[in-house]
Amino acid sequence: MSTFLLDRNAIESRIEMLDVINVVNKASRICGERKGKISAKTHLSPEHGDFRAMAPALLAREDVKWVDIHPENPYRGLLSM
Repeated sequence: MSTFLLDRNAIESRIEMLDVINVVNKASRICGERKGKISAKTHLSPEHGDFRAMAPALLAREDVKWVDIHPENPYRGLLSM
């Protein structure tokens, strides 16, 4: 299995906001019909920020969304996406 890492340009060139809104609405409807489940967020807290993992299970498909929060990065000379 491969892991795909996408930066902002890669994402913005491949999706439209209306498509995102439609997918979120569909996921919400699936969960409301009890055909899917979204687990609680998992937090990892390194020294300068934190990572959050969200793992939905919708229609026999499981994914993970990772979010990183590092508010000090711009002050440390690191690019913030």
